[in-house]
Amino acid sequence: MWNKKTLPFAHKNIEYLWCVSKYPSFNEDLRRFPKKFSKEKFTGYSDHTIGIETCLLAISRGAKIIEKHFSLDKSDTTIRDHALSATPHEFRTMVDIGIEISKKIKLGI
Repeated sequence: MWNKKTLPFAHKNIEYLWCVSKYPSFNEDLRRFPKKFSKEKFTGYSDHTIGIETCLLAISRGAKIIEKHFSLDKSDTTIRDHALSATPHEFRTMVDIGIEISKKIKLGI
């Protein structure tokens, strides 16, 4: 986990995602969640929370890239990521709502 004030690489082909490296992450872990995502710092969000709400919050704050774990079977408890992963239905819902949020932002709503 990078915890310095400046990011290590500045290049037009590199995009940084804001992330909490905790599986799963909870609301209290997100206190430093960006108020606005931008090209200058974090372009997107890498999510480790349960549910899709935090991804949608990131989109509403300007995130252009969302990374969310995906699982076909959340019942497998031998892999810790399954609890925070999206099912196909949850992932589709996140994408559909995210697209609508982005459209509204582009319209200035």
